[in-house]
Amino acid sequence: MILLDTNVLLRMTAGDPKIGKRARQVIDDAIHAQGIGVPTIVFLEAARLHWDNRVDLGMPPEEWRHAHIRRGVAEVHLTGRIAVQAADLHARHGFHRDPGDQIIAATAIAERSTLATTDERILKWARITQAIAVLDATE
Repeated sequence: MILLDTNVLLRMTAGDPKIGKRARQVIDDAIHAQGIGVPTIVFLEAARLHWDNRVDLGMPPEEWRHAHIRRGVAEVHLTGRIAVQAADLHARHGFHRDPGDQIIAATAIAERSTLATTDERILKWARITQAIAVLDATE
């Protein structure tokens, strides 16, 4: 499964050219194979960005979420195990302090999934620690 972080889901939805050609192909292939997931916190972050007028989802956030689920995006729920793993990433593994990113990375670990991201901090951390597989969505 390919997990999408907030930035990638928003950019893919908007058709943003900052998502690279190779990444777009990998993600499109995964969508057709029913292999795309989104951690629940991504929907929280997208809704906050929408209500803060930082992004325009084009519809209310709950409708936007349902539209993705209807297209076959799996919503990967936050569990206690993922929450504890997220805190552990910073405390013991040098991950940065953003709790949303911690939850997204911990979800990738728990699901044994590749995380599609444009976040340089996550990409750098993943390359150094090899704790998760990442897809640089700018490529």
